[in-house]
Amino acid sequence: MYGALRLHQLIPSGFSHRHLVVFLLALAGVLLLTYSLILSGPHWSVPVITAVEAPRHAAPGQPKHHDDIAPLQRKTSRVGKVMMVLGEGETLAVYERTLRTHKLHNKMHGYPMFVQRVPLLETAYWSKPATILGVILSELGKAEEHRLQWLFWVDADTVLLNYKSALENFLPPDDDDSDFKGVHFVMTDDHNGLNNGVFAVRVSSVSVEVLSAIIALRHFRPNVELPWPDQTAQAIVLGERPYNKGAVKVPQLVSNASLALLHMH
Repeated sequence: MYGALRLHQLIPSGFSHRHLVVFLLALAGVLLLTYSLILSGPHWSVPVITAVEAPRHAAPGQPKHHDDIAPLQRKTSRVGKVMMVLGEGETLAVYERTLRTHKLHNKMHGYPMFVQRVPLLETAYWSKPATILGVILSELGKAEEHRLQWLFWVDADTVLLNYKSALENFLPPDDDDSDFKGVHFVMTDDHNGLNNGVFAVRVSSVSVEVLSAIIALRHFRPNVELPWPDQTAQAIVLGERPYNKGAVKVPQLVSNASLALLHMH
């Protein structure tokens, strides 16, 4: 009876039968639309970046899992990781397994990780620099003492082998008088040239400019061939002034080795 009382109170006095029918139909339409929106969720809200939580330790008396590794440090690092996980079926299952290797590493060293699960631009190639750019812009919006200093991009097909090796070991010294103070990208090469499967990028306004230039290159220089779309664009931007002095290269075996390269050594 509560629902009937509520409905009766909604009907203005003096309504004719025809007016009442129109009113009830309009009310039913509003309720149906509201119900459908509740079920489907707001269409303008698209999940973009989700923080990956480190696995928790097993409770006392509970069996431990293979990923119950004690952290090597208690504080959160100012180095983070970014990955894009797209695909379906077996491909997605493989990527989820490679992601778990990074989650163990994150737990040991206190690395926050950002995982992109929907493409931001028309292809995954161009969604890569867009994803990194989004994370950097978000970090730059924080107070300097609270923002990350470096990000490591890792492709979804990368498997982390040495959990005890800290990402900080692969970064240039950050002293004020260091010759590497102006370095914003730490890259590797392979037989095709620059390889951006794994690389480090400083959280800085310079990195924002570089990533924006990479994304825009195909539009402002449409005649330039890009055999490896975002990768070739990144090589072009970092190879030209004024950004050519802001990138350094390290041996590929250091952080971005392939199975073929490992077999050669």
